[in-house]
Amino acid sequence: MNGNGVNDGFENIGGASRARRKVLDLVRIVAPTDSTALTEAETGTGKELVARAIHEHSTRRDRLRVRVLPAISSP
Repeated sequence: MNGNGVNDGFENIGGASRARRKVLDLVRIVAPTDSTALTEAETGTGKELVARAIHEHSTRRDRLRVRVLPAISSP
């Protein structure tokens, strides 16, 4: 599943930590499927980069990627 390097095909996503390798392995698994993906994580962790990587490596790469930003509101 991995190429020669941790980030092969994901040059815009830096780092080589164990957690980063797990995320990229999941991207490699999810991207070729006909599924939607929801990325959730703390602010500044690279959710947008992961979502873009999934889309760019999917069969839908030539179609529009829909980005949904949930509104944060207090009750």
